[in-house]
Amino acid sequence: MKAYIKIYGCQQNEADGESLRGMLKGLGFGFVNSAHEADFIIFNTCAVRHTAENKVLGHLGELKKIKDLNPKLVIALCGCMTEQDSIKERIFKHYSFIDIVLGTNFLKELDEILNKKFSLSSNNPQKKNDEFLIRQNKFKAWVPIISGCNNFCSYCIVPYVRGREKSKDSNEILNEIKGLISKNYKDITLLGQNVNSYGKDLSNKKMSFASLLREINKVGGDYILRFMTSHPKDFTDELIDVLSETQNFCRHIHLPFQSGSNRILKMMNRGYTRESYLEIVRKIRGKLPETILTSDVIVGFPGETEKDFKDTLSLISEVGFISLFSFIYSPREGTAASKFPDFVERQEKKRRMERLLKLQREISRKILDEMVGLSFCALVESKKGNEILARTTQNLIVEIKNCEYLQGKLLRVRIMSHEHGILKGEVINVIEREEILKKAKDLNLIIQQSNEFLKFIQSKSELEKDLKYKAYREEFDSKKNQLNEEMANEHCDSKKVSSLSEDLRIIFGKMQKSESMANFENSRRDFESLISEVTSMVSSCLIDDFTRSGCGGSCVSCTGCG
Repeated sequence: MKAYIKIYGCQQNEADGESLRGMLKGLGFGFVNSAHEADFIIFNTCAVRHTAENKVLGHLGELKKIKDLNPKLVIALCGCMTEQDSIKERIFKHYSFIDIVLGTNFLKELDEILNKKFSLSSNNPQKKNDEFLIRQNKFKAWVPIISGCNNFCSYCIVPYVRGREKSKDSNEILNEIKGLISKNYKDITLLGQNVNSYGKDLSNKKMSFASLLREINKVGGDYILRFMTSHPKDFTDELIDVLSETQNFCRHIHLPFQSGSNRILKMMNRGYTRESYLEIVRKIRGKLPETILTSDVIVGFPGETEKDFKDTLSLISEVGFISLFSFIYSPREGTAASKFPDFVERQEKKRRMERLLKLQREISRKILDEMVGLSFCALVESKKGNEILARTTQNLIVEIKNCEYLQGKLLRVRIMSHEHGILKGEVINVIEREEILKKAKDLNLIIQQSNEFLKFIQSKSELEKDLKYKAYREEFDSKKNQLNEEMANEHCDSKKVSSLSEDLRIIFGKMQKSESMANFENSRRDFESLISEVTSMVSSCLIDDFTRSGCGGSCVSCTGCG
């Protein structure tokens, strides 16, 4: 028996496809690359936009011709698209040759149906979905950690087709990751419609996404860790702190903003404002300065004015994304936004999209220009002609000529140029990171056991307990907020601004004079001096390793390793 699998849509569907492939193999199926050769054809569908659905429906017409030639052929549709009643009715009415129509959680039911359809004597043992897995890649892996979505953005169909959020048990996730590391996987991506909602539905309320990342970090190993997709309203300070401490975390975050207009964000039911999004970006850049950002944006949402659109353009300019996934609004039946009045003409939406893309191309070009001459860690993924394609820890593709094809290996590459958004580079060396990471951990241990570090932690704790300082701090923050509000006011009162600024100066002076603050500042200086010494130790202790193997990091501001 031969099966043909076609996957549409997101990475979650790709991961579902790996489970599907494993289940079919357990039933005795082999796999073919052509629908004409198959005994069983299955499409795992997408419903995010009309274009995805139209693509599937267009291909169904082709399957009708194949089934006419082979009446015993069994055809199945599953996934997000078939969770919609209107789509199911359309399929039953106009595509009656389809034998099986299932939703998103289809594996167990499909197993039973195929046993009957093909009169199979054997059955797959009862397993969880992730135990069926046949991974399509030998060094890159998807690890779903949460399914579904509770956000109900007004334009989005996902909560209706994927259901409510359901987090996978953390021990299952950790065991899966340990297994991947033991098999030498080099690129692991945690998946979910909203990964940073992880754990909210678990009985163990202490297990958040940040907590999960801490546990993953304890596993160790030599690989790049990614995750997608994040929601800004759940991107907490704790998460940013944990990411800055996670040695394997890639230096790329995909953080959809959708619109730069507070009015539109409210209509979208996104749960954050333009200001809070920019504050998250500021914190990411502060704690993770090497990290680049990508995002999603919708153009032409119902009622979007020219002012709303200009707010989106200004946010894009302010953040400086390396790239954007941009879409003209596509109404989805059953969502709240599909009922909103839409007065923006299609041609105007297209013009706005062209303006946005032009701006983004300019920003991308500037960022890529700044990367020329710098060195990065990159994972070799594939080959194209005489070039190899590697992906940096910032999730950017680098084309490298005249290089040995080392698929699944980490390289240190120097960026020489870029063309059409693709970086062009040359290999400095292959990275063997285990020995270097061990030395770095030894130096980290020196820091943590030092008197300077212990005094710094103690003085920080005493400062936080100092009630007098705390009162000054609260008064300072209150005055600062008042000042910010006044300066943001269209009719700003210059006298009030001057008065608040003077108040801040006086309060700050009182804070600086407190004994606990003085102790903290002294211990901080001593600790910074120690860090400087350890940095020198790193330079001398690891210089040979750096010259031979690269530092194993991804410091975009540093060219010393190459």
